[in-house]
Amino acid sequence: LCLSRAVDRGELKPGTNVKQLAFELDAYATRANSYALLHDEPEAFDLARVAMEHALDQAILPRSAVDPGQHEVGEAVGEQDDRDGRQQDAGDPVQEHRALK
Repeated sequence: LCLSRAVDRGELKPGTNVKQLAFELDAYATRANSYALLHDEPEAFDLARVAMEHALDQAILPRSAVDPGQHEVGEAVGEQDDRDGRQQDAGDPVQEHRALK
């Protein structure tokens, strides 16, 4: 859902196959978890992070190509209130990836 929203908002390249991208991101995370547990190799998470960043880099539009009227980097999409009434980020992977750059 977040990836589809990112395409709609012009943050991901038009025509991005969001099902494929979501599958790949999940596969990297799942494989890293399995490998780390089975082989006691925490470096697997670093390898998965690099692979995920590469996959997102291929799909993300450059910051200059995003419509300035749209949400800025770091602005949460689909924010929800927690029990204390504070807003929480819904976890938009594109925004999180951009914030790391």
